[in-house]
Amino acid sequence: MKYKVIVLFDRLVPGHFLYEGLKRRHTKTLFIDNEKDDASMCSWLKGAFRAVRHSRNSDVIVCWSDIQAVLCWWISLLLFRRCRIIAINILLKDKNSFKNRCVSIMYKYALRSGRTEATVSSESFAQMLNRKLKIDKSYTIMKDVYKYAEIESPFADKGRKVFVGGSNGRDWEAAFRVAATMPDVEFSFVHTGSARYSPDAVSPNIRLYNNIPVEEFIDIQRRCSITYLPLLTEAPAGLIVMYQAAALNQLVIMSDTITTREYITEERGCLVPMYDSDKAVERIRYYLENINERELKSRTLKAYLRENCSESAYVDTINRLIFKLLDINESDLQ
Repeated sequence: MKYKVIVLFDRLVPGHFLYEGLKRRHTKTLFIDNEKDDASMCSWLKGAFRAVRHSRNSDVIVCWSDIQAVLCWWISLLLFRRCRIIAINILLKDKNSFKNRCVSIMYKYALRSGRTEATVSSESFAQMLNRKLKIDKSYTIMKDVYKYAEIESPFADKGRKVFVGGSNGRDWEAAFRVAATMPDVEFSFVHTGSARYSPDAVSPNIRLYNNIPVEEFIDIQRRCSITYLPLLTEAPAGLIVMYQAAALNQLVIMSDTITTREYITEERGCLVPMYDSDKAVERIRYYLENINERELKSRTLKAYLRENCSESAYVDTINRLIFKLLDINESDLQ
């Protein structure tokens, strides 16, 4: 069977492991990424259009970004292409805003199509997604890749210092409340965009950073003892920063959601109820004082991610979805 695999990214990613892995498994593999490397709908649309325009009915488009997968499906209708589409890691939030309702309609029709396959990070999130979209879709459970060996560090107590970082789905109001309640603890707040803070919310024990390079982000995180990730969504959020904390042998305290409990257990970190600032304060204080327990949990989390979230396992999962969409056995191609 003649077919082509098109790997589409929403960012500039030369030499990405997913493309390299699929290229070794398939004769024809095309790579398309975001040349401008900007997170704008215009760039996502351009990338999706390029991917569909290069496709034929027997081809499979593998989309790193779930929104680009949805865009590819709708564009394929307009261009009368019957290409197959894989959406990696659906991130649709369970919100009731007008914007989210409109986007949900786009996801609903794309995901229920027989031409699409999708992955999610947990079974609970898959069930929530089907309830929200009122569809009966079967998803593939796939965790993010642990690829942070280059920043791994031995465990070290850095004192009464807590790191809060990222952007997607963060509950910054809760983070400010927690910091204000703990004046004896130094907090480093690192927002990856241009966050707006109320001056009244910034207590003297908070250091603020906005839109800094990744290397500086990790360096600030490395200088802390605990990574605290308060979330306000059940959708996947905070996982990249959680992986970084694991590589740094740092305890993770984060909000308990249907996604995070797939990674963080009592043995591998600490989950606190969403929006519960008092519980977060209690747990942060406890683990700042109990260094040995903090070290054990951080080591256990890193060991778990190393074993269960490898690049090869990730590529193998996507490869199985490609063959599923093509309705062929891998042995038929050999």
